[in-house]
Amino acid sequence: MPLLKGGFPVYWTEICALTMVRVTGNVPLKRVKDAWEKLYNAEDIKPHLNPKNLTKVMREVGVNRAGQNVIFKELADLSKQLVYDLSSVFSRSMSISQAEKGYNKDKIHVPQINLALLCSADSGLPTMIRSLPGSVKDIKTLYYSIDELDIGGKIPISTVRASISTSTFTITIV
Repeated sequence: MPLLKGGFPVYWTEICALTMVRVTGNVPLKRVKDAWEKLYNAEDIKPHLNPKNLTKVMREVGVNRAGQNVIFKELADLSKQLVYDLSSVFSRSMSISQAEKGYNKDKIHVPQINLALLCSADSGLPTMIRSLPGSVKDIKTLYYSIDELDIGGKIPISTVRASISTSTFTITIV
């Protein structure tokens, strides 16, 4: 809980309650409060679980990169090796600013969004997830991800052949 409080001091109780409820099953936001009241509240927290507030919480958590990085950095610090994956999601929507034409392994030339994921090879827990514009090259996404979390000392594992070198660290992925 301290890590969650550190990353999201305003919304940690709602995040905690929503997580505990969602672990029990796929509960719609309008039923989270009822489901929470049936669970044992071991932490004696008092979250505000009305659907409008939960929608606001999820939006705020989604855009709060600093709060996410508090949690992800701690998880990354506990890991010796990280596994990196980059996936692309294709979209023809004109209202998604990150959807840009870019390279993908399927050689499909439509707007796409890249989703970068770092996971701990030790625990399997995610240590970072972020969306990037589709025009950003694979190797650049890895560089930005490592730089953002300041995890230059970790050994990333990937199926991509690439090489990055900066003044602070060098990574070769084979």
